[in-house]
Amino acid sequence: MLHARQLSSMTFLLPTALAARGGRLIGTTVYALNWAISTATHSVQDPDYLVFHAMDLTAIAVWGVYNTCLVAQLLRRKCVSPMLKSALALAVVATLLHASCQSLEYESEMRTRLHMLMHTAGALGSVALLVASNSCPC
Repeated sequence: MLHARQLSSMTFLLPTALAARGGRLIGTTVYALNWAISTATHSVQDPDYLVFHAMDLTAIAVWGVYNTCLVAQLLRRKCVSPMLKSALALAVVATLLHASCQSLEYESEMRTRLHMLMHTAGALGSVALLVASNSCPC
């Protein structure tokens, strides 16, 4: 059976599908790798955990860089839409949820719930960013 954090990692499939539909090969790859690596990370036990955790952190960093590039592209084109504002707000929420998780006991029910919300906020932020980018005239 999948762990709750693995299930919430499936939310990354939403931006993966949207990026694929928009012909964004790099975005599709970035979001799909985040889904795959996050799902794998939340299924492994010691001693492999540290390797998967490092891969997870790397995938998250690449995801952040990709989304930052999309934001920069929108700002350069002066496309400040409600969807862009929603994406930025969700990025803040995901960051705050991540910070909140760090002080909680690993595998606690509260940490798992916050982690699931963090996955969801991050994925929905990426969807909002892709929608904003797709709807902005070049």
